[in-house]
Amino acid sequence: MNDDYLWDRGGDPDPELRHLENALAPLRLKESTPDFAELKRASNMSRLRSSLRPDFGTALALVVCVGLAVWFITSLHQVTTNWEAQATAGSPTLGGRILVRGRVAPGTWLTTDRMSTAQIQSKNVGEVQVGADSMVSLAESSSEQQLLLLRYGNIHATVFSPPGLFVVDTPSAKAIDLGCEYTLRIDRDGRGELKVSSGWVSLNGDSQSLVPAGAMARIAPGKALSPPYFVDATPAFQQAAGEFAFMSTDSPQRGPALQTILHDARQRDALTLLNLFSRAQENERLLIFDKLNQLVPAPAGITRETARNWQLNSMDAWWPVVQHALGLGEIKKGKTNPGQ
Repeated sequence: MNDDYLWDRGGDPDPELRHLENALAPLRLKESTPDFAELKRASNMSRLRSSLRPDFGTALALVVCVGLAVWFITSLHQVTTNWEAQATAGSPTLGGRILVRGRVAPGTWLTTDRMSTAQIQSKNVGEVQVGADSMVSLAESSSEQQLLLLRYGNIHATVFSPPGLFVVDTPSAKAIDLGCEYTLRIDRDGRGELKVSSGWVSLNGDSQSLVPAGAMARIAPGKALSPPYFVDATPAFQQAAGEFAFMSTDSPQRGPALQTILHDARQRDALTLLNLFSRAQENERLLIFDKLNQLVPAPAGITRETARNWQLNSMDAWWPVVQHALGLGEIKKGKTNPGQ
């Protein structure tokens, strides 16, 4: 047998080898020999595509992380809006049922009688003590506003949410928290009063009274408000300040009330005088200017003529001067308009 035939099929094969080839022919590999260079190139391209295509697990983790980050950032700007109520004495009702403890849903009324009291609170807003013979409802609860309705009765609110978020509306006035603690009473006929223990409250009706800690303001039916006055002022001053704003311009008692205010005013009462310009007539504004200028001299640019021709915001520059002279804390809400 030619040995070359076994390697390159050269020469003549041995007859027995030829017979064996013929017998094994049906089992011969019919495919061509693979092109190993081409297979290598294809393998390299496959690995390249895999490296460019993100792994599903990695992509899912990325989506989850982004979602958590968005939720966290958003939650920083939201306020928990759940209000919980509980009875503190007697048998108050919530939504017409006897209250022991429960969630306050918007639109439901919490009612106390003469023998019962209650408390409502939200962990990110504050707490409100509801006095006897009161009717309160949660009108809105959102990250934009927490609005309570006080139909009648009295509440004591301690608020630590951002200034301007917590609001109590009554038939005669709206109290806007500016970072404070206060007591608000409203009678069934619409009369009432606000007393502030800390911070400031903006009391809004047909005018505005910015009431600081240690001061109060009176509320009349029809949304009329007194100027703020300190509770340590003389009783005569407090009564006159409360009545002056509610008198008609032709009332014979108006002149005597203003004279009492001007006579009893201390430097601390400059805040009340500053609030009277919007409630006074031209000749009255000149008298108020003269007294206020004695107690806390007016800044440059504010004169008797400014008082005579008073317009909204014309006394704005006097506000920080009075606040500083009286040692009053800063008003924390920029939306308030101290010139009213």
